[in-house]
Amino acid sequence: MPHNDEFADLVGDSPSTYEPSHLCNKTVKNVFPIITNTPYRLAIIGEAPGSDEISSGIPFFGASGRELNKILDHAKLLRDACFVGNICQHQPPGNKIANFDWNGVEIQSGLAQLKHDLHNFKPNLIWCLGGSSLHAFRCGSLDSPPKRKTKEGPQFVFPNSISDWRGSLFASHLDSPSPGTKAVASFHPAAALRNYEYIPLILLDACQKVRKESEFPELNLPQRRLLVNLSIDEILAELRKVKLEKPLISVDIEGGVGSLSCLSIASSATFSFIIPFTRMDGTSLWDLPDECLIWRHTCSVLSDPTIPKIFQNGLYDRFVLQFSYGITVRGCVEDTMLKSWELYPELPKGLGFLASIFTNEPYWKEERIQAEMKT
Repeated sequence: MPHNDEFADLVGDSPSTYEPSHLCNKTVKNVFPIITNTPYRLAIIGEAPGSDEISSGIPFFGASGRELNKILDHAKLLRDACFVGNICQHQPPGNKIANFDWNGVEIQSGLAQLKHDLHNFKPNLIWCLGGSSLHAFRCGSLDSPPKRKTKEGPQFVFPNSISDWRGSLFASHLDSPSPGTKAVASFHPAAALRNYEYIPLILLDACQKVRKESEFPELNLPQRRLLVNLSIDEILAELRKVKLEKPLISVDIEGGVGSLSCLSIASSATFSFIIPFTRMDGTSLWDLPDECLIWRHTCSVLSDPTIPKIFQNGLYDRFVLQFSYGITVRGCVEDTMLKSWELYPELPKGLGFLASIFTNEPYWKEERIQAEMKT
């Protein structure tokens, strides 16, 4: 039988499949604001122009432009007070930017022009709409992503997914069109027209992040003290402190029934410590007497009803702790997943998503993947 290559749908940044004569020579230039006395300096950066943009000579024209205008109205932002542009000024064949090579003249000339224009504009915030824009500012202008073959044509495979990074603030890459500038990503309005579930997410980003962050250039990310790799004496000392002071704590576990790898306790919005139980390969981190000692002190904290506790989907954590380890958790006063569900029942409930709309904590889950790849 023939061998199936599981990576056959991935192709390199090889020469384009279209003929240069098919390329429209008309470009859509970036637009500088005509209103300059607002408290915000916002650059809105999309992907590439479509037919409506080519016809009008204006970026974000047509259906996606009208959707963007509605979103800006909700956020009390004037489009005429914003810089509006794309990373590519040529219309790609089939309106799919992956029909261009990332390091080809079409995208690279657009990025070069964008760099020149943003240097003159000096935005406080860059709003990256769509995966291509996020990649240009998160990974740099010359970081060429691979392509994947699909029924709809080639697609870029970006290392930073727009679904993961939307709502996250970050400093743009030093090789991006605006090095070191504060940026935030959202879904592209054109994608929202195909999937209306994206609309409330873009609105949340615009109203809660973009409007506020565009008023100043500083990137003010949360400063947290996270204690990891503690010794057994340090772990016991932290548990005794919680037992004595009885602060409101947040508790989270990693793992499932019979396979809990670690447990974290946060006694404030800026401080937490990790209680590890297994290594990355699943073997126990402690000898039996030490692990029993840690569990006794942990149980004393978790079962104390006078220590108020917050969970994220606590029904799962409490079941695992009760079923696998015989710990009855008491003093549960809040559950962030349930509270969010009541506020926004139509939105996702995962912790990463909640952090993206309620905090300024950038997307962090890829850090664990990178750590696992190193081990």
